[in-house]
Amino acid sequence: MYLHESNEIRRNVRRFREQHFKCKENCRVGRRAGNCSCFRVGGITDKLINTSKMAAMGDSAYEGEFREIVYRHVEMIKEVIPAGAGQVSLQRQIGELLNELKDIFKESI
Repeated sequence: MYLHESNEIRRNVRRFREQHFKCKENCRVGRRAGNCSCFRVGGITDKLINTSKMAAMGDSAYEGEFREIVYRHVEMIKEVIPAGAGQVSLQRQIGELLNELKDIFKESI
């Protein structure tokens, strides 16, 4: 990774945080939390735990929850990592890990 890419990532993370916290504040002031995009970031650990419980119980609704987990990761990478080979590489690595998770969920049923 080149220095300019590293600086761009830092700027993207900073911008994302500023937007996220501004959005959260707006949500507290009066917007409905369910409609607020800032909530797409929070709660991923809880979603992972609940999705794994659903899969372990044989509840096929876990598949929709898993798709949401994948979507959140893909969108976060797009927002933070500059387009190019680094982003593609990270998407591939995360995709492989998410595929492993998907296989674990399928084995649970």
